Amino acid sequence: MKGTCLCGQSAVVTEERPFFSMLCHCKSCRVVTGLASAMCIFRQDEVHLSGDLSSYEYRTPNGDNMVNHFCPVCATVVCRTPSAMPGMVCIPLGLLDEAEAMRQEFAAERAAATKEAADALERVQAAAAREVKEAARAAAVSEAEALRSLSEQCAAEQENALRLLRETLEQQHALQSDA
Repeated sequence: MKGTCLCGQSAVVTEERPFFSMLCHCKSCRVVTGLASAMCIFRQDEVHLSGDLSSYEYRTPNGDNMVNHFCPVCATVVCRTPSAMPGMVCIPLGLLDEAEAMRQEFAAERAAATKEAADALERVQAAAAREVKEAARAAAVSEAEALRSLSEQCAAEQENALRLLRETLEQQHALQSDA
């Protein structure tokens, strides 16, 4: 994979696939990029930088330090090194020549994660229904009363699964909007 800044003076090259990817919505990323920041995370020893780079270090909203390494001519951020992830380097997805293919891959991964979250929610609901029936039989109370009781207990788990589903859909939508 290769990526260059706007003027072509600075470049990043790696033979490896990203260790992982992320979409960050923190205030610092929004200030730097104008929107959520799509980053590919690599091990530092797997990435080769060329050209002169300037650096700017700042504190992120969670209190960690981040260093932006950018081209001194066109100011393109070529990579970022977060203190929260020693030995790792963040490469902006849009910088990479393979960005479109990677966006599609990430969208597919997000879709899979969305399906996984939906499946998890379905499993939680099925387990809750089984427990309701068992509780109703054991306590000799109506299924409606047992359902209300168990529903209250499962609400937090279901809310968490729904939150994960919403976040995944928002990330997928953001990646598709950037495409």
